[in-house]
Amino acid sequence: MTLDALVTSPGDMERWLVDMERALGYVRDEQRSAEPYKASMAGRLRHLLGSARIQQKELLEQEPIDAVGGFEAALAEKAMSDKDPLVAEIAVETISMGAVQGILDRVTQDVGPLSAAYADLAADFVAYRETESAELDTYIKLVAKASMATVLELDGIETVILEAAHDASAGPQEMVLRAMKLSAETVQFEVTSQETLSRRTLISWSRTARRIRT
Repeated sequence: MTLDALVTSPGDMERWLVDMERALGYVRDEQRSAEPYKASMAGRLRHLLGSARIQQKELLEQEPIDAVGGFEAALAEKAMSDKDPLVAEIAVETISMGAVQGILDRVTQDVGPLSAAYADLAADFVAYRETESAELDTYIKLVAKASMATVLELDGIETVILEAAHDASAGPQEMVLRAMKLSAETVQFEVTSQETLSRRTLISWSRTARRIRT
């Protein structure tokens, strides 16, 4: 899959994110090590997401089609030839604004899941911060136990420490992954929403402009 396809296709982006989560899940869960997982997050994966965001940002910054200008020109032309320009203008604006409102309602509906996902992530982060002191207490107790342990007991204590570290790192790293996914999905939503608004608004206004001229 090319980066261009990833940037412009919501479906490809979603499939790529699923594959990414599956691969990172293997590193995190099967290898049972936070370090390879963290390295995977900070390596080529982060670079690809960064590149995708840059290209998506460039798409968002492109100058949109001046559908409004064309519509206003058609409206002015009709107003000059119509016996009652004000009535014509009000009628046309009523039709076109109704179509635009429908588009905005659809975009508002589509952004709902993203807003909910961000709220869930924020709540999970707050909950995690509340457990940090308990995790620190656990490490302090394990270190104290290790300082008094015999050589034979150290292996078992080391295993407990490693397992505790793995469990403690799983939550934050999972939240990092979710944040990266949400960031990519949000920018993707911006791109597709802008394209949808521009395209549908242009079509709506073009149809209305044709009615005006006739």
